[in-house]
Amino acid sequence: MAPFSLMLIDDHAGIRQALRRALIDTAELAIVAEASSVGTALPLVLKTQPDALVVDFHLPDGNALDVLRGLKQLTPLPLVIVFTSFVSPALSALCLHHGATHVFDKSVDLPQLRHSLQEAAQRVAPPQPPVRDLPEPSPRPIGFTPTACERTADGHTKEG
Repeated sequence: MAPFSLMLIDDHAGIRQALRRALIDTAELAIVAEASSVGTALPLVLKTQPDALVVDFHLPDGNALDVLRGLKQLTPLPLVIVFTSFVSPALSALCLHHGATHVFDKSVDLPQLRHSLQEAAQRVAPPQPPVRDLPEPSPRPIGFTPTACERTADGHTKEG
């Protein structure tokens, strides 16, 4: 099964590096892209199509809500986890209303972030080929000519 792909969006390189270190030993996760702003994140999301995003709320050119609005055109939508230093009930409700799946506090919630990503990775099943219903065999039409496999060795056709 392919790893669960993850994109990190935070304007502080040190935070992205700390997240990478904290998540790197999780076999189910693969960090496929990183961005430091809304403007760089959205094109990368379209290009890499990660399964999940970890997004800082405050970014130099906008915020996590701008990222969430920019994702509305994607199918399927990636999971979006807002990971910020400024958690409040109002901010959490706003982010969840706009499509975030979780809102975590950077200062205390790294274990919960990791756990949520691991759970999501385990829920993602590999794509299965489509199941096609085969039609019921139909009776032979009038005028049907038997194929070679329906003839006996002496050239006669089998009955039945």
